[in-house]
Amino acid sequence: MLSTTLNHPHTRSDSEREPYSGRPYSGRILLAGLLGLLAVLLAGNGYLGGERYRADLSIRFLPDKLTLVQGEGHTQPEAITIQALSEQGVALLSSPRGLVFQAAPLERLRWCLEGPSSGLQLQVLWVTLTAPVSSAVLPAEPGCHEFAMDTQENWAGTVNGLGFQLSGELTGPVVLSAVQLRPAIPTPLELAREIWRD
Repeated sequence: MLSTTLNHPHTRSDSEREPYSGRPYSGRILLAGLLGLLAVLLAGNGYLGGERYRADLSIRFLPDKLTLVQGEGHTQPEAITIQALSEQGVALLSSPRGLVFQAAPLERLRWCLEGPSSGLQLQVLWVTLTAPVSSAVLPAEPGCHEFAMDTQENWAGTVNGLGFQLSGELTGPVVLSAVQLRPAIPTPLELAREIWRD
């Protein structure tokens, strides 16, 4: 919640007032303009539209909300390195049991990949109360990507689990990082993080 405290200076007598400057309302107009601009920016980022786009709605899956359950690799604070696929030819990463959230506000999935990607396929998997398992193919090229989860038919209601599956031919270590679900419209805090990261 944003709160603003206005400090009203002590009213001076006529003898104490400064000489007329010719622009008695310029300061008030400037302040009103700044407050109006602030209101537009906050409305555009959801603060005036309820809690739909609050910064704490975003889910960051690393370091503690994503685990390698099939395949070989190791976890670092901000990334998971996959070094080998399982005997079934996959690496499977899963959110912990008990991570439950609503799909509707979280329309965008973001992640970054490093390492050789030729011959690899990356999929996101999720479970809801109405659909046992759903999946979507994601870009597996090196770099940071964003995927519109709200384009998927079964991305709705309560999500009981989310994971990633890497399959194909792994010719070298692949690093997955910056995994995040967030609203389609970034919050000011997220915008600041992106500017700082760039």
